[in-house]
Amino acid sequence: MNRTKSTHRLSLRRFLDIASWFAIYALSLMAIVLTTSLGLGYRPVAITTGSMDPWAPTGALVIAAPSDRGDIGVGDVIVMKKPSDVLVTHRVIELQRQRGQLQAITQGDANDAPDPEPYVIAEQELTGRFAIPVAGRLLVALNYRFVLLLVVTGALATMAQTGL
Repeated sequence: MNRTKSTHRLSLRRFLDIASWFAIYALSLMAIVLTTSLGLGYRPVAITTGSMDPWAPTGALVIAAPSDRGDIGVGDVIVMKKPSDVLVTHRVIELQRQRGQLQAITQGDANDAPDPEPYVIAEQELTGRFAIPVAGRLLVALNYRFVLLLVVTGALATMAQTGL
C-alpha cells in the first residue's frame, strides 16, 4: 500500500514536471513571437468571433503588418477599425473606387454575405499575415501589453528557478 502511494506520487510529480516544461516552452515561444512581431511593426490581433473560420478560428491570434494602400488586393485579410473602435478582421472580396476613395468590400470567410458597408482604405492598413490558433485567448483574457510582460517575466523566472 505504501509503495503504491509512493509510485502514484512519483508519476504525478513526473506529470507535473512535464506539464511545467511544456508551459515554459509554450509561453517562451509566445513571448518570442510577440516581441519579435512588435519589434518589426507587426501587431497581434485576437479573434473573438468565428467569422474568419477556418483561417482564423475564434480564439486565434492574427499577426498583422502595416501595408500600403496600393499593396492591398482581393483575397487579403485586413484589420479594420470601425467607428466604434472595434477591430474587425475580414477578407477583401472586391475593391472599388467611389468619389476618389479606394473602398474594400469585405466578408468573413465563414459569413454568408459581405459586410453591409464598404470600408474606406486608408494610406496604410493592417493586413493579416498568419494566424496562431488558440493563442489569442490569452490576450483577450488579460491585456495585450500586460500579457506580454507577464509571459516574459514568468518564463524568465521559471527558467531562473530551474537553472536554465
